Amino acid sequence: MKNKRILKIFLFSILIVASLVTYLSYGVKEKTTTSSLNLENNKSDFTNILMEKSIMLDVKIQRRKGDYDLFNHYVSGDIDGEINDGYSLKSAFKDFIMYLEDNNSRESRGIQYYVYDKSDEKICFTNSKKNLRKAFESNDKNILKNYQWYTTIDFDENGNVSLQGSKSNDWEGSFYNTSFDQLFKNDYLDEEENDIINNITVKNPTNIKVLIAVPKKLPTNSYLEQNYTNKVSISDTLMTYVFVCIAVLVVCMLLIPVRKVIDIEPFKTVVNIKLFFMFILYSIATALWLTVMTEVLRESWSGTFAWMIREKGMAGAGVALEPLVNIFGWFVFYALIMYFIFYIKSILVFGKDFLKKHTLICSIYRSFKEEIKSLVQFDLKNQSGNIVLKIGIMSGIFIEGILLFISFFMSVTGMGVYYYSIRVYVVLTCLVSFVAVIIIMLISKKMLTQVTNDYQILLQSAHHLSQGEFNDKINQDLGLFNSLKDELNCINDGFKDAVSKEVASQKMKTELISNVSHDLKTPLTSIISYIDLLKNEDLSKEQQDEYIDILDRNTKRLKTLIEDLFEVSKVNSGNIQLNPIDLDIHALLQQVLFEYQEQFEHHHLNLKNDYENKKIICHLDSEKTYRVLENLCQNICKYALEYTRVYLQIVETNQQVIVVFKNISAHEISNSDDLTERFVQGDTSRKSEGSGLGLAICKSFVEVQGGTFEVNVDGDLFKTTIIFPKKIEND
Repeated sequence: MKNKRILKIFLFSILIVASLVTYLSYGVKEKTTTSSLNLENNKSDFTNILMEKSIMLDVKIQRRKGDYDLFNHYVSGDIDGEINDGYSLKSAFKDFIMYLEDNNSRESRGIQYYVYDKSDEKICFTNSKKNLRKAFESNDKNILKNYQWYTTIDFDENGNVSLQGSKSNDWEGSFYNTSFDQLFKNDYLDEEENDIINNITVKNPTNIKVLIAVPKKLPTNSYLEQNYTNKVSISDTLMTYVFVCIAVLVVCMLLIPVRKVIDIEPFKTVVNIKLFFMFILYSIATALWLTVMTEVLRESWSGTFAWMIREKGMAGAGVALEPLVNIFGWFVFYALIMYFIFYIKSILVFGKDFLKKHTLICSIYRSFKEEIKSLVQFDLKNQSGNIVLKIGIMSGIFIEGILLFISFFMSVTGMGVYYYSIRVYVVLTCLVSFVAVIIIMLISKKMLTQVTNDYQILLQSAHHLSQGEFNDKINQDLGLFNSLKDELNCINDGFKDAVSKEVASQKMKTELISNVSHDLKTPLTSIISYIDLLKNEDLSKEQQDEYIDILDRNTKRLKTLIEDLFEVSKVNSGNIQLNPIDLDIHALLQQVLFEYQEQFEHHHLNLKNDYENKKIICHLDSEKTYRVLENLCQNICKYALEYTRVYLQIVETNQQVIVVFKNISAHEISNSDDLTERFVQGDTSRKSEGSGLGLAICKSFVEVQGGTFEVNVDGDLFKTTIIFPKKIEND
């Protein structure tokens, strides 16, 4: 949440900064004029500007003195006259003062001044950082060299004008022909109003001095720069700043992940608007901006914005509104650019998904699809009568739509010849659609009833299966649900097999506990008994040694049994660690046979080898593989019939190595199907000292290394087969 707020503030700040920079660029480009302003050829216009400036400065002085009744201060004579339609002379004068404020602030932009009241020199105003009065009076060259034209306009107590220090000649005459009276009467009074013109007098400012200076550097958007020279407007400068701001905005929007922007307002709300409507709104907003801002920019550049606002009936608000309107306009412009970049980036990032979600056509398609889906979806378990009605209504609308489309197509192509009015045609098509709806509803009801009955049979069978009744198989034809019926029957058979295996597993667990208890109890009981016998101090040395030998055998047997249990448990739990290496099966088997050679000879077993003397490499754990071969040899020595032959065979294929052990059992094998299970021995008498885990360990160690282990019994012939994956040389 905090990151979203920071990102929102960041984007908003970019828009505000870009808008401010753009507005400030209106007058940011100042340059030294290559020649003097063409004032001589514009003497009359420039004189009017300076006179208007002097009048407005005098108004400012009068207001400072507390005299706000400007009309009675400047106008004398028949001041109660009316101009037109009850429009008083006082109102006209008030409008003229406001006009001068707006117009002169534009025309005199860039001109520096210093004005003071000669009767009270403490009342003064200036817009220059330099002391113009001191520079004029002392003729300070260091300051005056920065100005291309300057003068002092002196108004005496009667309003007469005199000029001092001007660089141009013959300007006093121009001022003599310009007065406040002439300005007001020429601009606001018509020739038809001669009675008023002749009966009033508007006096000039009195008893003030106005120091005027035109700098060599003028803002490019000033009236003097644009009208008294051949300089270009500020549009070039403005466009440079606009392009820079757009570039910064584009870079920021490209660097910020679109998935973060899309989660903040107002992007989160705007993105929910379909692209079609968004395009219309965007086009309208752009057109409005171009219409409004073109006028605003033109008036702002020329300095007539305040005058334009006054003409709209908001006199005096122009100065305050100009920056606000311009900054807001540029804010809207950059916001439109930001949204445009956001949409383009969203389309590029999200691709088809974004278009499918936000385009109007895809939205209509999804809505139509959902409506159709809601009509055709129903619960077969709880059949409702309105399902058939929904199908009928939907089909009727579809048929009627097709008929009307055919009619429209034939009328457009000229293929249709009509003998009836359109009203008759619509009635006929509605009648055809109604008959079709009835037929479709009857057929749908029949089919739906059959499907529902089949579904109920299937549902009942599934319910019996969930209750553990595995003998309830479905044999009848279920039509649409036949494939599901077959799968349900297979699940039934699978559950029966799973239950049978679970019962067998529980039985095996019970036997396992019994066997473990028996196998652990037998050596443990013997150990306890002989320990008690050893406590007798009257035993001879020979008896003690005999008892110790028995204890040693039983403890070794108990140790072997526990170790075998641990080995099997590790494999079954998956907690076994393998260290595979490149292993020569032939060499490993030869090593095991060498170690058991004496035992084979002791039991009079004749070993027959059927394999070549060559390396056969497999990637196996040497310790676990050795244990497998060792257990098989040990098993043969314990259970093979003496004076028989034992066959060893190694078969090598392209991908496998097969090791086969064959021997004749000394006892009848009664548990031939479960010899690889834990605690299972071939003879049920369990008189041997084996743990019953030897073959289980072999099978576990072989399978955990990716091989297979099989035991086959044919009468008294006992055969074990080990298959290991062979290491391929190019691996």
